[in-house]
Amino acid sequence: MTLSGRYKLPILCSGLALIVAACGGSPTEPSSPSSRATGAVVAGVVSGSSGSTATAGLSTSAYRPKATSSWSGLTVRVSGTNRSALVGDSGSFEIADVPPGIVKLQFTGEGVNATTEVADVSADQFVQLEVQLSASTALIVGDARTRKVSLCHAEGTGEYHLIDISESAEATHRGHGDAEIGEAVPGRPGTTFDSNCRPVGPAIDIEKLTNNEDADVAPGPRIPLGNTVTWSYVVKNIGTVNLTAVNVVDDRGVVVSCAQTALSAGASMTCTGTGIATALGPYQNLGTATAQWSTSAGSGTVTDSDPSHYLGVSPITIEKLTNGEEADTAPGPSIAVGSPVTWEYRLTNISTSPLTSVSVSDDRGVAVSCSQTSLGPGATMTCTGSGQAVLGQYSNIGTVTANWSAGGFSGTATASDPSHYLGVSEDEGPKVSLCHRTGAGFYVLISVGAAAEPAHLAHGDGRPGQAVPGSPGRSFSSGCSVQ
Repeated sequence: MTLSGRYKLPILCSGLALIVAACGGSPTEPSSPSSRATGAVVAGVVSGSSGSTATAGLSTSAYRPKATSSWSGLTVRVSGTNRSALVGDSGSFEIADVPPGIVKLQFTGEGVNATTEVADVSADQFVQLEVQLSASTALIVGDARTRKVSLCHAEGTGEYHLIDISESAEATHRGHGDAEIGEAVPGRPGTTFDSNCRPVGPAIDIEKLTNNEDADVAPGPRIPLGNTVTWSYVVKNIGTVNLTAVNVVDDRGVVVSCAQTALSAGASMTCTGTGIATALGPYQNLGTATAQWSTSAGSGTVTDSDPSHYLGVSPITIEKLTNGEEADTAPGPSIAVGSPVTWEYRLTNISTSPLTSVSVSDDRGVAVSCSQTSLGPGATMTCTGSGQAVLGQYSNIGTVTANWSAGGFSGTATASDPSHYLGVSEDEGPKVSLCHRTGAGFYVLISVGAAAEPAHLAHGDGRPGQAVPGSPGRSFSSGCSVQ
């Protein structure tokens, strides 16, 4: 159990110079709520020795790094106090609020029972030690001291805790948003840290959501044209001063409604705005909250902003099939020249608004027949077209158009999907068996004329018993299953 009531500062180096460098590095991790300590901080790293009578990798022979991979179970204690700490797996330890004077450290556990003394420790010091341990001795081989600095440490959650660090680490910590008690909170003008590292002063926070999604970065949710978009603006008073004249605006002209215009310290509210998705592609807007504050020390304004995004998509989809196969890529099914070809155009209204004037066209002049010209929200319809197979590789594209109308807005939307087949001659000679990749990504066994084989192989088909194109180490069975 760590009784230091502070923070651990890992030290992973084996030499004194490296220890000092390491302590000037990244910010520490929290281990307790903030409370100001009046004593010194004693930190360090322990190294073991090995030789004739090693116990858990330790003995009294020549120095060598500890043989075991973990220091689990080793404890260091300041004799005569309740200050102690577990030694980390890397050998590091830290004890805060250590009384000044001669500090006696006792190491126990892992077959070790050893003591050592650190002389002339003052309350304002950060003492960094390197201790060489054996089963019964603890030898200080490195002792570096700097001024102890107490900082309010930012946790990334909006909260702060008091930590003690070495003076050499101060610049790094301040660069990550830490500051001393009584100083200004970084990034929050007019706010300072109190004696418990709580930000004191006015502050406001806004978090904007699009259709309940925290879409700070693009693309955000996909929203069909004609659908309602709902924005939520969660506004919170994260300061210690009551706020008045709270107002939320949107940079794209969205009308924002809030239930109140005042927020006491710690209170929050959710404002809302709505709109209609009217354009294809990315959309971004920015919500900004402002408020007034006033205390005996003065008055002013606080503000915060948060963006949100969505992607406008067509309200209708189309999936085209050739003789029942979703042949988005060539070659598609092999069809004898002159044989009938049937195309299906499957339409779906993915929006919450009805679609009218629904029609389907084909870029190769295929006459497409649909049973109706409107689709309700979520409704589907299959249109059809037919023709006769021609020789060679063939492709055509089906395109659907539809009108939408919602909330006083309207427009026309489109969507397209391709399909393919390979026209083969009846007298093309001997047949070959191929594993044909369907548009859905699986393989089926087909028989094609030998003349058509090169085109199929070039588009990802393969032979039974041979390697699967693009999948090293996998092959087709005789029935075209992948193994």
